[in-house]
Amino acid sequence: MDRMVPVRANGQPAWGQYIRDQVTGKLHIAGVVVVGLAGDRIREFTHFEPAVAPYFGLPRTLDRS
Repeated sequence: MDRMVPVRANGQPAWGQYIRDQVTGKLHIAGVVVVGLAGDRIREFTHFEPAVAPYFGLPRTLDRS
């Protein structure tokens, strides 16, 4: 991944995953990863398709940086 943007999902930590387009240099959403916690331990990782990104306020693309 070229960038991970932190968000929250049902009170759990989550990140929008972005991958850089080699031609335009823009970062395109690749999905959302949610970390399920049980106390102070990681219980599971869940990956969601890019289509859910708008529900987390994540844009489809980010400019270079």
